[in-house]
Amino acid sequence: MPQTMTLVMTTIANDRAEAFAELLIREKRAACVQILPGAKSFYRWKGKLCVDKESALFIKTTPEKLIELKAFFAANHPYELPEFLAFDAAASEAYLAWAQENL
Repeated sequence: MPQTMTLVMTTIANDRAEAFAELLIREKRAACVQILPGAKSFYRWKGKLCVDKESALFIKTTPEKLIELKAFFAANHPYELPEFLAFDAAASEAYLAWAQENL
C-alpha cells in the first residue's frame, strides 16, 4: 500500500540551483532533489512583468519535515519571495523508508 510523502516545488536562479540542492541534502531537509534546468518563468513582480530563466527543483521530503523545510527556505533561499508549493505524493513503502532513513 502506498504511503504519503511530500513533494515541494520551487524555482531558483540556474547558478544557485546545485548549491541549494546540496544544502538541502546535507542538512537533511530533503531525501532527494531533482533539478530541471531550462525553466522560463513569466510573472508580475512589484507591478512589472518579469521573464526569467531558472531551474525548477523537485524536493522530496516527509510531511513531518515540512515546517522545518519552510524555515530553511526563509533562511536560505535567495529570493525575497520564493515559490514553495507542497503536494502530498503517494510513494511505495520502500521509497518512503529510504527517504526517512536519509532525513
